[in-house]
Amino acid sequence: MIVINGDFYDHNITGVQRYAYEVIEKLDELITEGELSSSDFVLLVPKDLRKLPEYRSLRVVRFGKNRRLFWQQWELFRYCKKHKAICLCLCTAVPFLYPERSAIVLHDAATKAHPEFYSRRFLLQNQLLLWKHAKRYRKIFTVSQFSRGEISRYSGVAEEKITVVPSSAEHMERIEADEGIFRKLPPLGEEWYFTLSSLSPNKNYRWIIREADRNPGARFVISGMKLRPFSEEKMGEIPENVIFTGYLSDGEVKALMQKCTAFLFPTFYEGFGLTPLEAMSCGARIILSDTPCMREVYGESAIYIDPLRTDYVLSELLKEEKPAALREETLRKYSWKRDARRIAEELLSLH
Repeated sequence: MIVINGDFYDHNITGVQRYAYEVIEKLDELITEGELSSSDFVLLVPKDLRKLPEYRSLRVVRFGKNRRLFWQQWELFRYCKKHKAICLCLCTAVPFLYPERSAIVLHDAATKAHPEFYSRRFLLQNQLLLWKHAKRYRKIFTVSQFSRGEISRYSGVAEEKITVVPSSAEHMERIEADEGIFRKLPPLGEEWYFTLSSLSPNKNYRWIIREADRNPGARFVISGMKLRPFSEEKMGEIPENVIFTGYLSDGEVKALMQKCTAFLFPTFYEGFGLTPLEAMSCGARIILSDTPCMREVYGESAIYIDPLRTDYVLSELLKEEKPAALREETLRKYSWKRDARRIAEELLSLH
């Protein structure tokens, strides 16, 4: 039996939670269609979990009280051990006492490659709960060839033991755009840019602030929230043409992605970089950091910038035309259903 760790449902959705949501949704679909057996999978969640989607065929078990780390490290462990199950953690750490029977999706090696982006407390917790037992995990998945190499480099796990199961933007198709967001924001004018991610140092928001200062005729809309694991970053004086929206609904995000002049993603380090793919699926042109990971995921379908340079005229960058066929080809490469099927096949083969 495979027990899926469902302790993330009460959290705001970031890229890693989105991955878990969509893979589980497709596992449920595969069970409904008869491709997988319902007896092989259990979604385990705390008894007092408030938010939980309805699934047609995936068995959901409520077990233990939701005390965050305690539930993940004790209640989840206790249930898996009792049932001699494989524990699947799609976006959180595995139970400390159960690494040999656990499978994990490690989305990146950011805490190893760039520890300066994170608080000391989080780095210690991350080392103890994720990396300390990396060689003992029953299975490791990740989201790109780049991350596969990085995880192997920092953990000592051979690359052939790490399976790449990338993200997708297919979920954007079922989200209805909420154009009410434009009534909540000041007038954006004809040229405005959008970016979406957690407000953390590796996302390189200072690049956007500097570009806003250099492009006073444009507006820059930034959506996201500061997450506790990250170290503090001072952005300096914020130009008047920068708008911070805070956390937005999926519908509001889609509306902004559909109408923006371009989507900006000047990141320093990513394991995949899902939000530009979501923007691309909404028809937005995307401007990304020229990094190995971004090149792997987006190929020739994006416009690239040096994240250390801040002397761009964005309207000039957008004169570089990218054929729609390139964007469509990029989007077709990624599928949540293929991801779910691949994960299920790999885990069922471990029995």
